[in-house]
Amino acid sequence: IISLECPHQSNNPQDFLTMSIKVQSKRDVYESLDFYVQADMLDGNNKWKCEACDKHVTAKKLSLIHI
Repeated sequence: IISLECPHQSNNPQDFLTMSIKVQSKRDVYESLDFYVQADMLDGNNKWKCEACDKHVTAKKLSLIHI
């Protein structure tokens, strides 16, 4: 989660051997992976609670794949 209003972020690294990706209506596995890592906006009533700032802020939530 990366704040768009302050310099803070939250990371939650997880090791995994399998992952679920959407393949229906996708051209190939690369398009499926692109869809998997698309960011979700956390805004409005769904703002992220920044613990460092102690306030709710607009943020991007996304998954990154490190090999």
